[in-house]
Amino acid sequence: AIETARNGQRAAVEHMIVGTEGRVCAQALRDVLEGAGTGADLPYVPVHSVGLIEFEPPIFLSSSDVRIQDGMALSVDAALFHGPWGGLRLEDGFSIRPGGEVVPRFPKYEDLVPVMLR
Repeated sequence: AIETARNGQRAAVEHMIVGTEGRVCAQALRDVLEGAGTGADLPYVPVHSVGLIEFEPPIFLSSSDVRIQDGMALSVDAALFHGPWGGLRLEDGFSIRPGGEVVPRFPKYEDLVPVMLR
């Protein structure tokens, strides 16, 4: 399940391209989680902006046409809840730098997951 959540995060980040509608990132994550057959629910929007509060606009709902822009701080929340095996949440923040570079909050954030599995 952790690898599935991680793959979902990666899929969302791959779509974090300046000018892309944010809902595309969220849908990429949902597609990975649903395609893995985890049986888990994703009860809320998995990609959203972060600023003074955790969940602040823009929030990339399936109906949102807001586009990724330079300077955004975004959270990618791959949460698998209510599965027959339990649940987990893998969330991290990313900055969209001028020029479109996507920078994780922790440069080696993906290295943390294998440590959690030991």
